[in-house]
Amino acid sequence: MNENPWESQLDDPLREAAEVIVKGGFATPALFLLELFKPLGFLTSQLLLLTEPLFGPERGTNIRRYATLLENREQTEEFIRMLERGRPGPHTRE
Repeated sequence: MNENPWESQLDDPLREAAEVIVKGGFATPALFLLELFKPLGFLTSQLLLLTEPLFGPERGTNIRRYATLLENREQTEEFIRMLERGRPGPHTRE
């Protein structure tokens, strides 16, 4: 099977990022932007990779992971589902 080595490492950072976004109350804007730029995912991922040297080695690794997320439509869809599950819906009481 042709599996990207970053995909197996993406699950935990994606879950953590989704939790931070939902707890911060930014799930709706994040979902809007993800859906808006989904068709441009590959191009956006390449632009992120161009900025990688500007952020240094530690943050560069995270940028590479998020670029892989945007490059892979299935991963983007999974991240969107994580955000949707985490935000309160119209029938959810807090």
